[in-house]
Amino acid sequence: MSTKLQLGIRRLASVTSALALLVAACAPNVGEGGGEMTGAGGVCPATLRFADTGTEGLEELQRDFAAFKEVLEDVLDVDVEFFAVTDRTVAAAAVDSDQVDIILAGPSEYLAIRSNVGMEPVVSIDRPGYNANIVVLADSDIQNPEDLRGKSIALKSAGSTSGHIGPLALLQDLGFDPNTDVDTQLLEDARIEAFAAGDVDAFGAGTSDIRRLNERYGEDFYRVLVEGPELPRDVIGANPNIPAECIEAIKERLLANQERVLDALLESSPKYGESSLHEVSDSEYDGMRKAHEAAGVPF
Repeated sequence: MSTKLQLGIRRLASVTSALALLVAACAPNVGEGGGEMTGAGGVCPATLRFADTGTEGLEELQRDFAAFKEVLEDVLDVDVEFFAVTDRTVAAAAVDSDQVDIILAGPSEYLAIRSNVGMEPVVSIDRPGYNANIVVLADSDIQNPEDLRGKSIALKSAGSTSGHIGPLALLQDLGFDPNTDVDTQLLEDARIEAFAAGDVDAFGAGTSDIRRLNERYGEDFYRVLVEGPELPRDVIGANPNIPAECIEAIKERLLANQERVLDALLESSPKYGESSLHEVSDSEYDGMRKAHEAAGVPF
């Protein structure tokens, strides 16, 4: 090959490299999900996908979180798309496959997703009165906690914070072995009806269950035998693949606009009445981790 041809090839390679650098410099900044980084002042993808672990079905998500979506879009300066998940397992898979960016989750759901695929806590949502209780019918012979020994107790679904883990922790605090001293039954959606019909002796009821009992049967229908302490807060979390600068911007903007955010959340569910947003660290959920371990419920 001649020296002249070699010089020509070198010049062409140099020009090609320079053009590649110029194109890269002029190209828009792109995030993990493929969206341009124009949201939240240029640190977040232009589109963020939102899921709620407590809402099944896209239609329900669109209906219940329409106001929240609108506020998020305005506060974060992004487009928000809904992604429906049926449970924490599906939510974890969606995070792992980068189909979801922002998730609203209960404490147990947060821990399950974080332990399996990772989830960065952004802010927590305080829910005054959010606790677990053990209730009995008003005319029940059960008069004190010790009377629960050998009795049947209706619970929600495995891993539910207020309907399973919380009641089991209460039983353990009372000195019971939930596996041998009582008959715990995971009845899911049939739990309230089974309790009302007297098919079980007691009911491990969360705050929302208490509200439903009051609405359907009245406050005189049951007695609270054991009232538990306030449970850990709900979490608005982020996919760990989102840039740290974006997660920080989301946190700052949510906290700065928390009145609007909470008003929108209240439209999604009455459980967020009198709620407040807070900075959050993962260590705040260590107690819930221990409760899961003690209950023998893996994430």
